[in-house]
Amino acid sequence: YPLRRQRQMCIRDSAGTLPMRVDAKDHSDNPYTNSFGCLLGSDGLYVVDGAVLKQVVAKIPTFSIMANRDRIGHHIVTKFKSK
Repeated sequence: YPLRRQRQMCIRDSAGTLPMRVDAKDHSDNPYTNSFGCLLGSDGLYVVDGAVLKQVVAKIPTFSIMANRDRIGHHIVTKFKSK
């Protein structure tokens, strides 16, 4: 069979919809997470996808999201083991 030319795919990942922030100053009107992806105002609800990244600088952000997910996962395991 002849090779057909594949259409180029556009991958879009929303970033910054629930960004990580260090402090609560001047951000109370917008939802956000702490540096470990925990949604502020909740206890135990973690966001581990591209939404917590302020911006996605790579064309395909898979590795950045996976690395952040791993970091947050280790934090969650450590937190619950200590209880």
